[in-house]
Amino acid sequence: MRTLLPLIRQQLSGSRLVWNMLFWLGHVAIFGYGWYKQATDERLAGLNSLRFSVWTSRGAGLCLGVDGLLLILPVLRNVLRYLRPLPLVGAWVDENLWAHRQAAYSMLIWTVVHVTAHYVNMLNVERTQIRKEMAWAIMYTQPGGFTGHVMLLFMLLIYSTAHKRIKTECFEAFWYTHQLVGADSVVVADWSLTDQQVNDNPQSPWAGAALLHCSRTAGCFVRGALPGQPVRCLGYESWHWTIAAGILYFIERMIRFARSRRPIELAKVMLHPAGAMELQFSHPAFHYKPGQWLFLNVPELAPWQWHPFTISSAPEDPYVSVHILSLPEKACTDTFLGLDTRAGFLEFSTTVISPAPLPRMYIDGPFGAPAQDVLKNEGIGVTPFASILKHIWYKQQRKELCALKRVRFIWLNRDTGSFEWFHTLLTQLEEAQTEPDFLRISTFLTGHMDDDTIHNITIHDLDSERDALTRLRTRTQFGRPDWGQLFEAIRLEILEGDRALPGPESCLTTKVGVYFCGPAALAKTLKAETSKIEQRCRQEACGVKFSFSKEHF
Repeated sequence: MRTLLPLIRQQLSGSRLVWNMLFWLGHVAIFGYGWYKQATDERLAGLNSLRFSVWTSRGAGLCLGVDGLLLILPVLRNVLRYLRPLPLVGAWVDENLWAHRQAAYSMLIWTVVHVTAHYVNMLNVERTQIRKEMAWAIMYTQPGGFTGHVMLLFMLLIYSTAHKRIKTECFEAFWYTHQLVGADSVVVADWSLTDQQVNDNPQSPWAGAALLHCSRTAGCFVRGALPGQPVRCLGYESWHWTIAAGILYFIERMIRFARSRRPIELAKVMLHPAGAMELQFSHPAFHYKPGQWLFLNVPELAPWQWHPFTISSAPEDPYVSVHILSLPEKACTDTFLGLDTRAGFLEFSTTVISPAPLPRMYIDGPFGAPAQDVLKNEGIGVTPFASILKHIWYKQQRKELCALKRVRFIWLNRDTGSFEWFHTLLTQLEEAQTEPDFLRISTFLTGHMDDDTIHNITIHDLDSERDALTRLRTRTQFGRPDWGQLFEAIRLEILEGDRALPGPESCLTTKVGVYFCGPAALAKTLKAETSKIEQRCRQEACGVKFSFSKEHF
């Protein structure tokens, strides 16, 4: 109960409250329409003698048809790229995976309602003998019942492997079962089109496959006619939604396939401490913005798997780079190119790295929204901000920063070795600053340190101008930051007339963007703290506006 209440509170607040109201009220309206359409259709008078069960199955089936489209839309990455700039759409696009899950939950709920009602329908048909059919024959020998059970099997595999623990520990199971959506779409199309066929002969359940022709066939449960007219199958008309989703998904896959087949040339491999590996490759036709990410495929490791990685290079760099963290349980990265990713800093040119042919690599992207202003990250989540910081530096040199007045970069790490991933980059950026206080770098060490490490840090920190861990001018702080206090300090700096930022006296609103990449738990904390300080600013009308955005795949 303690964990359930915060979850409910989160779903029923802010923009998610609006989404849930529109989403579920819309589904209730669709359900009501399906119920009413079935109950008032004079051609279905015989079937309507079953009353509530058949009306319920009809309404729930119509909701499932709509959910089939809503489930696909949030994961059409190429479509979302063009929708993101539209007003009121950007926030929804940033929560596309959350919206995808809501559609999946809705589909599961309406599936339970639909299937349960249909089981009752079939048992009642056999009991009342309004049709001379047995319940088991309707369920397993007629196209509607048979394809429905096939879809249930697909849903069982897809939903069970989408659990967070299974997805984390065995991503292959999640990935491959989700590819069943293509087969499921074919079955749904067959199921939907079956409902549209004319049925004059209820004694021939497999008179023809619905996908092959639209002639007279049987197997439709919802059928009827007025006296003196031929019996017809009166379907849900849900095939409109099914076909629309199928067409959009097919176009999306074709775009991905065409774009991902462009060859890339691996130019350099850099091994950083703490198991981080940097891949640099040339791709002249690849255009991106800082903070975006791509999908990477190495057929020799996994021919059908595409994994997301944030782009760590800047658009101005002559190469595209990604950083990959080698985890102990992921042996494939340890054997990549035959290199030991647990070694210290090493740099290899692919022209001399090995006489053996290099593995083929493909990329698809870029995806995601660019971000800038106030940056926070944890661990390997630093990669999008490496790209952003370099891009800001390039624009600073060209004097193209415009409204951006200050950047505060906050990096949290559990161990000291992780600070080595971007040590060189951060040092160079700090040294290159010509404007005082434009870039502030704050590092936090959140993990436990042994006595020897503490002793060494103390010795090297004495009378030193640079931090012993990061070699930056700013000192590493230990433990997690107090986000509320930090945001309040930023607000007070602006209100007190910070010379680098336009304050309230300038009649302009100072916008503080908070951007995060890292674990979901910390994202929730940051979002809550940002909401608190934003609410306080609105109450006091202080001319400062805070906003929060996060990067997720």
